[in-house]
Amino acid sequence: MLDERDTLIEALARLGDTLADRDLHFHVAIVGGAALLLTGQISRPTQDVDVAAVATDGALTSTWYLPDPLIEASRDVAVTLGLDPDWLNAGAVAVIGDDLPDGYETRLDSYRFGPLTVSVLSRLDLMGLKLLAAFDEGPHSQHVADLRAMESTPDELEKALRWALSRRDPNDPLVRSMVHHFTSSDG
Repeated sequence: MLDERDTLIEALARLGDTLADRDLHFHVAIVGGAALLLTGQISRPTQDVDVAAVATDGALTSTWYLPDPLIEASRDVAVTLGLDPDWLNAGAVAVIGDDLPDGYETRLDSYRFGPLTVSVLSRLDLMGLKLLAAFDEGPHSQHVADLRAMESTPDELEKALRWALSRRDPNDPLVRSMVHHFTSSDG
């Protein structure tokens, strides 16, 4: 469990140190609760760090799988810090798909941990991805709670909804319910 921002930073720093010891370099883009925690947009604990893209040949590419050397290093950090062995994973892609927002690469905030660069998608991109996940899980999901904690403005929410709706069937009953939830005065 990554229960606070400092714990997350310690895990990423240890991962950077482990990669340095192995003469490895990685650049990852993260989403989800860890991205929000790292940027200070939420303060809740998170189970894991959701990697949505890994740099291959210099360019970030959506990924369903992390490179084996990165997995091995993250599992060694897990043992040292008492974290879940899969605290760093590509599981978010199963929820959001590999269709990240167009141009997301130009809106990243990056953090360096030695040879590890961790980039976080922009606030608006993260909102859109949280909405996609909320479309699947409903109004009582952690994704909705995160959107509330982010204190999204009506303009941000409208832009994020527009993007998220372009990725889902707007006639799906759960999607329609979630749109109503976010556009009503009590959402």
